[in-house]
Amino acid sequence: MEQELRMLLKSPGNGSCADCGGRYPRFASINLAVFLCNRCYGIHRSMGTHITRTKTVGLDRWSSEEVHRMRSIGNTVANSYWEENAPPIFQRPNADSPDFEVEKYIRDKYERKLFCSPDKEPPSIPPQVAEPVNLVASNKIPSPQVKLLPRGAIRCGPNCLSPSNESSSSGARTTTPDDFRPKPSCPGSSLYRTSGSAETLPDLLNSQSSIGLAFAITDGKQQPGSVDDDDEEFGDFVQG
Repeated sequence: MEQELRMLLKSPGNGSCADCGGRYPRFASINLAVFLCNRCYGIHRSMGTHITRTKTVGLDRWSSEEVHRMRSIGNTVANSYWEENAPPIFQRPNADSPDFEVEKYIRDKYERKLFCSPDKEPPSIPPQVAEPVNLVASNKIPSPQVKLLPRGAIRCGPNCLSPSNESSSSGARTTTPDDFRPKPSCPGSSLYRTSGSAETLPDLLNSQSSIGLAFAITDGKQQPGSVDDDDEEFGDFVQG
């Protein structure tokens, strides 16, 4: 905002005070949309905010509406209204005029409205045009996030990973029993995955039963009702 206001001060008509013509104006009346020098700025403040509301260029905070008003009107357009009916013999005060003459002129100009036309309205400003909205940027769809899989792993479900038996170029991957446990977030995955086909739960149970029976026969312990007991009883009968 401050940079734009300083650019407005370089526009034709705004480089001097709107009331006395003094150089280097650094103040402004917001509602009247004119730039003022230091002396005229003090006189405007003494008239009250119901007539003029003042601000400092570079020190006070400006809104976009206030800057738009200063840009739309300015000293030249404002004086064409407030000094339209000034008498021909009227001598406008300048920067070297005494303070009382400048104050009388400013009050006659804005407070008593002696020089403006009663049939006309003060200069108005066009509606402020809003800045265009970039619809492409506002409706931009975020790109999907790609999750990279670790080397030697295959995906068996939405969030489930199982180790692959394929060996990489550097060597075969070593698997552990924990690698073959099913993931809780993937209920549809099988319990075990091999390089051939996935075994089902009944097949695993049958295979475990066979392994258990083999261990029972070969561990050296005699089970009740086994074939060895029948042989001993038959031997005793033959001896008898």
